[in-house]
Parts: sequence; C-alpha cells; structure tokens
Amino acid sequence: MKSNTHTILWAATLCIAGAVFAQGAAPSDFIPPLGDGVAAPQSAVKEAPPAAPVAPGSQEEMLLKMRVAVERIAEDYGNPKFAQIFTNDPARATALRERVAAIASLDRLKREVAAMEKKQRELAEAVRAQEDRLSAMQRDAAAKESVLRQAAEVLSGLQAQTKETK
Repeated sequence: MKSNTHTILWAATLCIAGAVFAQGAAPSDFIPPLGDGVAAPQSAVKEAPPAAPVAPGSQEEMLLKMRVAVERIAEDYGNPKFAQIFTNDPARATALRERVAAIASLDRLKREVAAMEKKQRELAEAVRAQEDRLSAMQRDAAAKESVLRQAAEVLSGLQAQTKETK
C-alpha cells in the first residue's frame, strides 16, 4: 500500500513539475508566496514549487517575477535582512507609509520609555542610598548630641560644685 501511495505522489509531483518546467522555467525561478506579498526564503523555494503554472500576463506572474528579482538582488548583496514595500497605488502607499512611520515612532518611544525607566530605577536607588546615609548621619548626630548633653550636665554639675566651695 505504501509503495502505491509513494508512486502516486511521485507521479503527481512529476506531472506538476513537468507542466511548470515545460514553460522554460528553472526550479530556482519560483518563489511561492507566503501571503500578503511576502516571499519565501530561497531554501523554501527548492522544497515547495508552486502547485500549478502561473498564467502569463496575470498579477500572480508579475508578483512572482518581482519576488524572483528581489531574491536575486538580495543574493548579490549577501542576503541581508530587509523589509521593503513596493506599490503603484498612491492611496495605499500613503496609508502604508503612515503605518510604517507609526511603527518606527512606536519603537523609538518604547526605547525612550525603557531608557527613562532605567534612569528612574537608578535615581530611586541613588535616593535610597542618600536616605540611608541621612539616617546614619541622624543617628550619629543623635549619639553626639547625647554625649554633648551628658558633658553639659557634667560641666554644670562641676560649676555648681565650684560655686558651693567658694
């Protein structure tokens, strides 16, 4: 049963691949879409060719060619990570530009908030250290005041004794 299933799968794969490659395309020319105009990485291309050939002149063919071109250009520059949106719809471009700006602004604001929170923690720690130092100084001052009071009492006792002896 397994061999029949494998044979049927191989036959279907060969039929699809034959139809696709009969149009003169190489396996590396296909980058299947992942949805919303996102292209699959080159490693996924070789593992998952499209299920059916793309009709010439269709929007899918145009997007496919764009994805292939982007992949080839990225390969020329060492496959750096990038995100770029291309459109010829001015209204959609404006909306996307605003969204990208909002995301960038949000990311910047998150970094600023994180920096401020870090500064707040550092300042709170410095305040606690100063409060601890103040408490220690107050205890020291109270102890010295107590010693001073005792010395004053001894001095006044001595002065009272010297007045009595005169």
